[in-house]
Amino acid sequence: MSSTTFKKRDLNRWKKVYPFVKRTPRWAWISDLNFQMEVAEIPFTPDMVEGTHIFTCTFPGPPEHPPIVTCIAKSFGGDPNDPNMGVNVNATVTHVDYQTVTIHVSNPFEGSVMLHAIWIECP
Repeated sequence: MSSTTFKKRDLNRWKKVYPFVKRTPRWAWISDLNFQMEVAEIPFTPDMVEGTHIFTCTFPGPPEHPPIVTCIAKSFGGDPNDPNMGVNVNATVTHVDYQTVTIHVSNPFEGSVMLHAIWIECP
C-alpha cells in the first residue's frame, strides 16, 4: 500500500516577484507522488441491490495495483425530526478494476451510494 504527503503551496508566490500590492493567495495541494482521485454517486432504487460506476478518469499502473475504493450509503426521504433517521444498509465493494467498480448493498433502499476512488503511484 502506498502513501503520499501533500504540501500546501501558494501558487501566486511560485516565482519570486515582489509587486507593490501583494496578491491574494491561491492555495493548492501538491503531492510528492503521482495521485488520482475520483468522487462519484451511484443512485439506488428499492428494486436494486447492486450498482456499477464507470470511471471518468483512467487510472494508470500495473494490473495488480487498482485504485482503492471506499463507499457509504445515503438514503433519501424520511422524517427529518426522527432521531433514528438513516439507512440500515451496508455498502460493499465487490469488484474493482481500472474502468469500473461494482457496489453491492445488503438491503434494497431508496437513496445513493457515495464513493471515493483513490490511486497512488507505488514508489
